Amino acid sequence: AKIVIETWGPQLKELVMVPLDVTMVALTNPMVRQRIEAIGSTLSKTITELIKHLCDRYVDTEELQAFGDMFKGQCEIHDACAVLYIWRPELFDARRMRVDVETASSFCYGTTCCDIYGRSNREVNVMVCEKTNVPEFWENVIEAIQQRSDVAQKKQEKHKSVKFDKKSTTVKKVAKKVIRKSPSPRSSTRTLTTK
Repeated sequence: AKIVIETWGPQLKELVMVPLDVTMVALTNPMVRQRIEAIGSTLSKTITELIKHLCDRYVDTEELQAFGDMFKGQCEIHDACAVLYIWRPELFDARRMRVDVETASSFCYGTTCCDIYGRSNREVNVMVCEKTNVPEFWENVIEAIQQRSDVAQKKQEKHKSVKFDKKSTTVKKVAKKVIRKSPSPRSSTRTLTTK
């Protein structure tokens, strides 16, 4: 994080951080999982299985059981929050502030430190999301899954309706294949085309 903020941050138009304070609020609840599963596509089934696996991890893994107790059968989806910011930034409350990464302390090494009140008087360098509209967040995620599922289904239907002879397609591809010989020291590269 320190390298990204200090090296790439100044070169980018805008560096945005969606911290755990935001991603750990956008929890999957049973209603969200049911709506995703109800889409009925391969994608929605895969996402539902992944969410179930994540939620089960909190129960099955001793180190994570405290989270399981805290989330009560729900789990957070960190990456979806970051992706959704790119698509719909208006769903997030964000503001620019100074962000540094602690690398000197043995107790909080790697902690992202946000100067919320501007007390450091250092130049602001990151757009930090502080809050998201959780119901609207999930509506958009579900809509994206539905749209992608519809596209996949249309492609699948189109593919089924197209009849083609695999043998003749292969012959046509071979006929168009270009064979290249390695260049000789005395001449340029020769290209032979088979017919």
